[in-house]
Amino acid sequence: MRISPIILIHTYLKKVTQKKIFSGPFKGLYYVGESVGSSYFPKILGTYEKELHGILEANRLDLFDKIVVIGAGEGYYAAGLAKKWKRPVIAFEEDPKGRQLITRLALINRMEIFIEGRFDAQYDTKSKKDFILMDIEGDEESLLDEKRFHDWKESVILVEVHSVEIKEKLYARSNSTHNSFFTPVIERTMADYPFKPPFPRLLKRWWWASIQEWRSDSIGWVIFEPKA
Repeated sequence: MRISPIILIHTYLKKVTQKKIFSGPFKGLYYVGESVGSSYFPKILGTYEKELHGILEANRLDLFDKIVVIGAGEGYYAAGLAKKWKRPVIAFEEDPKGRQLITRLALINRMEIFIEGRFDAQYDTKSKKDFILMDIEGDEESLLDEKRFHDWKESVILVEVHSVEIKEKLYARSNSTHNSFFTPVIERTMADYPFKPPFPRLLKRWWWASIQEWRSDSIGWVIFEPKA
C-alpha cells in the first residue's frame, strides 16, 4: 500500500516533536494533538506567527498583572504565555472544542488558565497593566472602539487585523491612548524549519505545505503600546 507523502511527513513531525513545541518562545511546552481554526504543525514546530517572536521576547513578565487572550483557539498563546511569563491567564474561546483543548493543555502542563466563552462588547476584563492578545477574525473592528482603548489605556494590546481599512480605523481610535506599530505577514519558506528536513528536494512541496499557516484575509498584527 502506498503511503501519502504528507502523511509520512506529519508522522515524522509528530515523532520528532513528541507533542512538545520544538522551538521559539514557547519551546518545551507540552501540546495537544490538534488545533482549532488554525494550522497545527507550525505550532508544534515553534514557527507559528514567527513575526511576533521579537515582540514577545521584547516584553517582560514584570510589566503585566495578567494575560488576556481573546480568540484563544486550543490555547497556544494562553498556555505559552502562562509558561513564559508566569502570570494569570484568562482565555476567551467560543468554540466548545477549543475550550476542551485549552483545559487539556492546562492539565498536561500543570498550569491554571481561566477559560471563558465568547468575548462580547459588554465584557469588562478589569484590565490595568495587562497583555491583551486578540484574534477574532475581523470582529476586532466592532470590539475595539474608543471606549475600549480608553479602558485599556495602561495595557499592551496585540491584535491580528484582517484588512487595511480595519487597521486604519483602529489607528484613529487608539491615537489618544496608544502608540501603534504594524507587523505584516511574511511568507514561510523552507528556511523557517527549526531543523533540516530529510529529503528536502524530493519532498519539498510537502515540507513547504506543512509549515504554512494558510491565512486568508489577515494582513498582519498591530501592537498598541500605552502612551502613558
